[in-house]
Amino acid sequence: MIDYASPVAVLHISKDHDWYYVRSQTMFAWVPAENVALGLRNEIDDYVNADDFIVCTEHKVPIYGDRDFDQFAAFFYMGAKVRLIGNENAGYRVSFPYRRQDGMFATATGWVKPDARVHEGYQSFTQRNIIDTVFTLLYRPYGWADSYNERDCCGMIRTVLRTFGIYTGRWTTHQLHASDHI
Repeated sequence: MIDYASPVAVLHISKDHDWYYVRSQTMFAWVPAENVALGLRNEIDDYVNADDFIVCTEHKVPIYGDRDFDQFAAFFYMGAKVRLIGNENAGYRVSFPYRRQDGMFATATGWVKPDARVHEGYQSFTQRNIIDTVFTLLYRPYGWADSYNERDCCGMIRTVLRTFGIYTGRWTTHQLHASDHI
């Protein structure tokens, strides 16, 4: 699974233009073209590298298109981050990416509930935060190779580490060699 709002490089387009072969920070994959928003590198970099963001610290968190939380817009999943515009009593006001009808990258303003399990910026890398974050995934179905928006063993480790700003590869060998610390 390539996480919501993750930048990718499109390396190949299928003959029918329905699929893109992409490279993300963690993997190569064929993905439906309808799941990829194309954009200029600098506008995507500006969004991805924003200083102010919230990171999802549970399985998934909904984003709404209105401050009354009536219009569902999208989910973002553990380890994914969205740009933070402001933290208000009504909730977190965010800028979230979407794919326009013409296939291009755009952002919209949305809202995340004030009690959602998110963190402003990355979490502090402490044993307590690791345990709390992992336990939010307790009783989730197993998703082989992160299928159906669920996680396998490596996916769980990868997404938990992302909540701390630690990025590793997708598979066990990538994770084992991501650091010289054992």
